[in-house]
Amino acid sequence: MRIVLVGLGWLGEPLAASLMAAGYSVCGTVRSADKAQRLSAEGYCVQEWVAEKAEPLPFDLLDCCLVITLPPSSVPDYVDTLRRLVLQARQQQCRQIVMVSSTAVYSDDDSGCELSPPSPDTARGALLLQAEAVVKTDDVPWLVFRAAGLIGPGRHPSRFLSGKRTARGGARVNLVHLDDVVRFLLAGITQRCGGQTFNLCSPDHPSRQDFYSRACQRAGVALPEFTDDSRGGKQIDGQRVVNALGETYHVSDWMHWLESAPI
Repeated sequence: MRIVLVGLGWLGEPLAASLMAAGYSVCGTVRSADKAQRLSAEGYCVQEWVAEKAEPLPFDLLDCCLVITLPPSSVPDYVDTLRRLVLQARQQQCRQIVMVSSTAVYSDDDSGCELSPPSPDTARGALLLQAEAVVKTDDVPWLVFRAAGLIGPGRHPSRFLSGKRTARGGARVNLVHLDDVVRFLLAGITQRCGGQTFNLCSPDHPSRQDFYSRACQRAGVALPEFTDDSRGGKQIDGQRVVNALGETYHVSDWMHWLESAPI
C-alpha cells in the first residue's frame, strides 16, 4: 500500500523513514523548496505543497493511505484545509485516512478517555475536535490518534518551564515520546483498524513540579517556581491503544528517561 504523508515535519519525517523501512512506498509534502531539495537528496519522494494556496495534493490518492500530521498552527484555516484533503481523498478513492490530533480536545473536567465525548475548554481543542469530525466520514475509512504533549529530539522538557512562575505543581504530566508515536502510527496503518480514536500518552504521570524541576536540573537551566502544589487538571488514559494494537510504550518511566535524554 502506498502512503501519502501530509507534513514531513518533526513528526512526519521520522514517520516516513519508519514506514519506508517497513517496506511501504511513501510520498510526502513540505512547505519549502529548500526542505524538498534536502529530503529528495536523502531519497524521499517529496513535493512542495502549501495548504493555504487551496491547491490539491500533488499526488494521486487512489488506493493509498493518507496520513495527516499537520498541526493547527501550521495553516491559517485548519478545518477548511482538512475538509479539502478529505474531499480529494473521497474523490480519488483513497483507502484510509489517518489523522494525528491532540489530547487538547479534552478539558480539565473530562475523563481523558476516548470512550467519553470530550468537551474542549480551549480554542485549539475546539478546532481539533472540529477537524476530527471532518475526518470521521462514512466515505473513507479513518483512524484518529490524539497525541499528548510531544517529547523527543529538539523538544527536551527543560525548555518548557525553565525560569517560569506557574501554578498546580501537583498536577500530573501527560506526555508521549516521538518514538512511541511513530511506533503506534505504524502499527495502526499496518493493521488498518479503521473507525477508531486512540489516545497516545505514556502511562507514567509524575507531578509537574517533580518532572519539570528535574528536567531543568539535568539541563543546567533555571528551575521553574511553582506557586502551589494543587493537583487539578486532566490525566490522559493511553492504555486502550496498547490493547488494540498490541504495542507498548517504550518510554514509560519519565524520571528514568530524563537521566539519559539528550539535552
